[in-house]
This record gives sequence, structure tokens and C-alpha cells, in this order.
Amino acid sequence: MPDLATGNYCGRPLVADIDGDGRAEIVVGDDDGWLTCFEGRGSLRWRVKMPDAVDAMPCPYDVNGDGAPEIVVSCANDRLYCLRATAHCCGWRR
Repeated sequence: MPDLATGNYCGRPLVADIDGDGRAEIVVGDDDGWLTCFEGRGSLRWRVKMPDAVDAMPCPYDVNGDGAPEIVVSCANDRLYCLRATAHCCGWRR
């Protein structure tokens, strides 16, 4: 189980209300390719294995124009990935 306090995270964490519930979540990537979302108090919300190390801060952006932010993240394989913030399944990669 990942731990927000002791994990091997790289880059800055994203701290934002990504699911619209009025409370901030924390999304961070690591060198092993895991993108992890924690509730504001530190409990695990979801975890997704990316194809390579997450090498930049995840960014919230409403890519598809539905009013809810997706998470855009860069990996060490020089690709960008877009994940739905609540369902955490990949929307696209570039």
C-alpha cells in the first residue's frame, strides 16, 4: 500500500479538487511509473501504472470540455497521457 509520507515520489504533487467534491486530492507520480491519488487526509484513492516513470507534475485541465478536469501527465518515454480524474482510466496518449 503506497504511503503519502514515505513514497518514492518525483516532481511536485498536484493538489486540487479533481472530482468536484469540494475537497482537494493529491496526485503524484513516481520513478516506477505509478500515478497515485490520495484523499486530502492521505488515504489512498486510486493508483494507476503508467508505461514509464512519471517525470513531471500532473496537471488538471478540462481536455474534453465536459466541465470536469482530466489529469495530464508526462512520462519518461516522452509521451503525454490524459486520465479521467474520477475513473482514472486513460483518455488518450500523445
